[in-house]
Amino acid sequence: MTIRRSVRPLLAADPRMLAFALVALLLGPIACDGPRGGVPVGSNTNWLKACDETADCGADGACVCNTCSLECRADADCSRVPHARCAAVAETAVRSQCASAQPSPAYGMCLAGCEPGGCGSRGACVGGACVGRAWPDAALCAESSEPDDAALARQDRLLGLVEGMRVAGGVECGGAAASLPVAELRWDPRLACAARALATDMASTRALSLVDSAGRDTKARLMLVGYSARVWGESFALTPGDEASALAAMLSDLDSCSRFVDAAFADIGVGVLADAYVITTGAE
Repeated sequence: MTIRRSVRPLLAADPRMLAFALVALLLGPIACDGPRGGVPVGSNTNWLKACDETADCGADGACVCNTCSLECRADADCSRVPHARCAAVAETAVRSQCASAQPSPAYGMCLAGCEPGGCGSRGACVGGACVGRAWPDAALCAESSEPDDAALARQDRLLGLVEGMRVAGGVECGGAAASLPVAELRWDPRLACAARALATDMASTRALSLVDSAGRDTKARLMLVGYSARVWGESFALTPGDEASALAAMLSDLDSCSRFVDAAFADIGVGVLADAYVITTGAE
């Protein structure tokens, strides 16, 4: 049996607050957090690791969006970076790595190419390029179970399904007019940690609630990972099916469906563990 629940998004100025067993409406202040990190590739190399300045990256690299990489115009410019391709500045992978709607590279940056599940447990395969920023230094993240390779692949594919749905448009939620195409969401490690924490709890307790076994709701989990949002939402599915069936279950909920195609949301994190699927979205 598939179960889905959602948090309905609201603007921070909205005073309404409803509380009942299956839906929570959550608000928070606006804040920003800078980018960090990279996905390590190979050994004995600084490429695609976290940096604060170019000096951290050795003689051949540069610190681009806090990642030891290179700016590029074509894949040939990335020949020195193991397994990398040139991700254009407009790609979601670069916007995610740089944690910005307007990344600093003039044309693009070298990022490791990937298939779903190929970027490790603390990264994500976003549009065929690995994105990896440092996860929050929070107990919530340390407590979460590490997904196996199959779960990581499902996690990335679920992310890809949501992104594809947004850019394609044409989604009808509860009989409303078909959605217009909107920008892809940036993958954010804070939201990924929050989503994985709930997936870990659900997989263990089998509880069908946005409040976890420690009594934390979505707002509390986001606060713990340092994500201060003006809008946010969370949806889940508990199903033995694949990521497509999990998304279909969430889309049958009007709030989830409307939020997934809403241009007001900018960031996303996905957590998958066993048969628990969680999508957390927000905007600061």
